[in-house]
Amino acid sequence: MLNQPGIFSLIRCLAFVVASLLIACSNGGSGGASQGQVDPSVTPGSLVYLPSTAVSVVAGANYDLILDLINSAGVSGQSITLTVDDPSIATVSPSTCTLSSGSIASSECNLKIRGISAGQTRLVASSSAYTNLAIAITTTAANTVNFGSLGTLNGTSDGSQYVSSSPITLNYATGGNQMAISTKLLGSSNVTGGTTITFTPSAGTATPASCSVTSAAPFCQTMVTGLPTIGTTPITVSASSVLGSGNTYAPITVSATAPATPSGPTNGVISIGTQNIHSGNQVPEGMKAPIFINWQSSGKSDTATVTLTLKNADGSAWTSNSAFALYSYNAGSNIKQYRWGATGPSSTSVPAGGTTLPVCALTTNTSSCGYGVVANASLGSVILSGTVSSANGYTYSIEPLQLSAIAVNADDVARAVTFTNNSLTQDIWVGITGGAASSYINPTTTSGSVSTGNQSVSAVGANSCGPSAPQNACPMGSTCIQGGANPGAISATPFYCYWDQGTPASGYRIASGGGSTTLNISKYSLAPATKDSSPIIWSGNFYGRQSCNSTTGVCSNATCVGSTPGLACGPGTGATPGINTLAELTFQESPITTDYYDVSIIGGANFATQFGPTSTGLTTNPSNAYTCGIAGSPNNLPSASGSGYVANSFSTLPASTWTMGATSSSFPTGNSISNAIAPSYFRVVSGGSGASCSGTGTCSTSGEVCGYNGFGALGINSSPSYSSQVCGAQLTWVSANSVWGQNKSISTNTAPFSFAASVGVNAVGDYQLCTGTTYTAYKAAGAGSPELACGGVIWGESQTSQVFNGFTWSPPAFGGTVAGGATAPQGLSITQPSQPVNYASGYWLTYVLPTIQWLKAACPTCYTFPFDDMSSTFQCSNKTNSINYGVNFSDLR
Repeated sequence: MLNQPGIFSLIRCLAFVVASLLIACSNGGSGGASQGQVDPSVTPGSLVYLPSTAVSVVAGANYDLILDLINSAGVSGQSITLTVDDPSIATVSPSTCTLSSGSIASSECNLKIRGISAGQTRLVASSSAYTNLAIAITTTAANTVNFGSLGTLNGTSDGSQYVSSSPITLNYATGGNQMAISTKLLGSSNVTGGTTITFTPSAGTATPASCSVTSAAPFCQTMVTGLPTIGTTPITVSASSVLGSGNTYAPITVSATAPATPSGPTNGVISIGTQNIHSGNQVPEGMKAPIFINWQSSGKSDTATVTLTLKNADGSAWTSNSAFALYSYNAGSNIKQYRWGATGPSSTSVPAGGTTLPVCALTTNTSSCGYGVVANASLGSVILSGTVSSANGYTYSIEPLQLSAIAVNADDVARAVTFTNNSLTQDIWVGITGGAASSYINPTTTSGSVSTGNQSVSAVGANSCGPSAPQNACPMGSTCIQGGANPGAISATPFYCYWDQGTPASGYRIASGGGSTTLNISKYSLAPATKDSSPIIWSGNFYGRQSCNSTTGVCSNATCVGSTPGLACGPGTGATPGINTLAELTFQESPITTDYYDVSIIGGANFATQFGPTSTGLTTNPSNAYTCGIAGSPNNLPSASGSGYVANSFSTLPASTWTMGATSSSFPTGNSISNAIAPSYFRVVSGGSGASCSGTGTCSTSGEVCGYNGFGALGINSSPSYSSQVCGAQLTWVSANSVWGQNKSISTNTAPFSFAASVGVNAVGDYQLCTGTTYTAYKAAGAGSPELACGGVIWGESQTSQVFNGFTWSPPAFGGTVAGGATAPQGLSITQPSQPVNYASGYWLTYVLPTIQWLKAACPTCYTFPFDDMSSTFQCSNKTNSINYGVNFSDLR
């Protein structure tokens, strides 16, 4: 938002004129009010697109557009429907917006146009109160380059926009003599490099003076220091590209202005906003959304205390039956938040009474406060505003926010994940754990990306929120809450943003023999992209739980209950004790970025697990089987190639047999373990006869096998017992990584994996967990001492003579031997990583590799140690940002 409202209004009016002329030429319409308005207290205003020029987008890319309600008064909760005439050419998100008068935040809707295929079509905004407003869309071929335009953020409060107009005026703080300038490459596609944004102040210094941008990473921010204490300083923002023709950018002049002595509303504007990047000021019933209070200070030192007010959009008082409620924070319970206004703010286990609403103290160094709201209905609107008290007696203008609740639409799904239980022996309770989400200080800036040199805000924690970081709020689809099974005091268990964990459509329990259930992740769930982060829809992991009690939530394996009993996993609470197969994921907004997913057996395996996309129309890569492939697949990839797995070919991957075959070779050198007893050191059993056993075939009761006597034998809430195996029912396979991770005591962990042995500056246990001073073996040459490399295995055939990054690669050898004294590693012919290792440590190869090689043989495309990324990470995207996935569980062999 511009600091000078008059200039901003002029720009918006000019945009309206241009838009009206364009639409009149194309379809004879405009965005003006429909006939029949009779309420004299309402000035309907008009709808405009910003920018108003026709949209040009490349297939497989995005274009950002704003739908704006201008020159209106008294408009409340007006629903606007967005449609594209031909969705095979382009799509729009969101499909509806709710616009209101009263503030920029309430009157704007941020749209995302996605190019699907080459052609021309139109975007149409329709409403019962306005004539249709259309804008032309041209989608060009996927391989074309659209250089876009240079844009500069025209303010620091909610409602600010990246604009290409020049000049723009920005105020900076008196005494600080510095100002941040944020820029963005607008509307570009397929710009992959060679484009630079440069800052040239007429006084002072810009740091950095320039930065490179691309379509995927279009943001650039600088801090201009040494500005004069009075007057206006012109700062030229320019961009240039060395790519092809048509690559010129119009420069922008930023008039950096030192504020005069404030009086009246010129002390600054306090705005109340939400995440309007994709939601259109709407929140589906049951979802939560952030509320930001941001102070665009004029630079005068002050403490401005804002007390929020909340009322229904029709002017009536807020009640517990209203469409929205702000939620407070209940330390010690991570299942629900209590409503502010219904129970009062609380930091204790028992919510306080009263209707006190939250208070926000804004200063020059802390210019934001964050809160959360939950939509309690499928219809209705509220207005959030506030009163301001100044420590120095100044006055401020405040911009309110109107939010509307909407019904949950079955089609509003960004990702659908179907879980299928193909086990023939047991039911499965699917576990769903949401990971941590980035917190934000305003709709477009994550808390973790804030520079400590920026005096406009003090950053606290990339994921912190609520009582742990009052200036931060959580993106839609997540909640500010304590994580873990037993959250305690705030000092010990901070409040973080965690992705919400939806309930599967058919419940958590999946019947054996083909039962299924589906988890839908809403398209409104999104942590928007910033200059330092990708747009994330949801992240976390899935897993199969065994023999769960529906009341307590406790399972025989992979319990994830929070502080309140039940089958829903606690926020940020993973499977305990973590000795199970994991399907891991980060779903990101397509087509800008890709989804990342994998299957991990680092801690062990309780079910064979396949995980991958099931949709059609995916953006595949024939030369890379990790693109939209199936992690843990029992078939060669791609299954339709007919040629099977070809070693050292990136276009194919081997099948996962899921045959668990630990042998005498699965231990470090020096441990005399026979083939018969070897599996019992990697197996956990429960129940059954409990008779002592000494390996395979020594259990007389049918169906029983030999292994550790429950998790207690691994030192979990009990004294460990590593050499007294018993007969019982198979529960799970455990890795050496978990055997050490569950009991990292050199004196009591006597399992035959040489954990306590000192090798160089680390112990073997450090190499198992890739902790201590170890680092990934995939780091570039010269990154560290070779003997500290964690990894270094060649999973495929010999990689000698393989060309990578322009040089011919050979096995990592140092004076004829790998660092640590072992022989240079040879290819194991298990699978093919997408990148050869740079280093190899003889310590890791000698003590760790034998303990995981049998796991990798069972699942060549699974993670078997923490840095196993190159042979285990899959990614996928499509043009419509709607992908279905499948997680199939089955019995291990």
